[in-house]
Amino acid sequence: MSQATAPKASPVAVLAFHNDVFACARTGHTAQQTMAKKMQALLISRYGDALIDSSDKDHWGKPCAAGGPSYEAYRNDQAALKLLAEQKGLADNQWVRKPYAAAVKALYGALPIAMTAAAIAKRAEREAVAVHTETTVSKAGAPKGETTERVPSEAETIEQVIARIGIFQCLDACVRILASEKQTKVNAQHMAAMVKAAKAAAQGTPEKKAA
Repeated sequence: MSQATAPKASPVAVLAFHNDVFACARTGHTAQQTMAKKMQALLISRYGDALIDSSDKDHWGKPCAAGGPSYEAYRNDQAALKLLAEQKGLADNQWVRKPYAAAVKALYGALPIAMTAAAIAKRAEREAVAVHTETTVSKAGAPKGETTERVPSEAETIEQVIARIGIFQCLDACVRILASEKQTKVNAQHMAAMVKAAKAAAQGTPEKKAA
């Protein structure tokens, strides 16, 4: 009995339309890459490079990031870009504000956050509430008579957040924030050295002294 032959696959028809779509997409991709590089170069020219010193390492062994706009400078930049769009009669300013935000995040690791005492306390409070809610929900089926956790004080809240994130991670973040400001950049370098020494002590590794 003769075997049935499999139908031949139809050849792909590459039309001029497809060539035009490919060229258009490639041009757009190249333009985006070029814009991202130029945007990062502009950020570095104003706010400095993303590294304090390539020899400084954070808790994960990665170079300590620094530089970048402060929270206030970032807000002012975004407001200025919005104003420029309005002055040019553009209803939508997201096409410039979003790429700027993406460039800041890509270069410096994250968008700047407010570091006032009130803002820090508010973030710590939200974190503690989230932990408390999670604990309370997990105890929903607990035996009768078991008490739920009390609401922690502000100091306890901050300590809980630090304990959850990690002491050295928090210290590294403080160094990065201080290094982003001209007034505290030198202090940040001293603090980075102290944090580095504290890590070595915590890990039981003697810090190497310069010859």
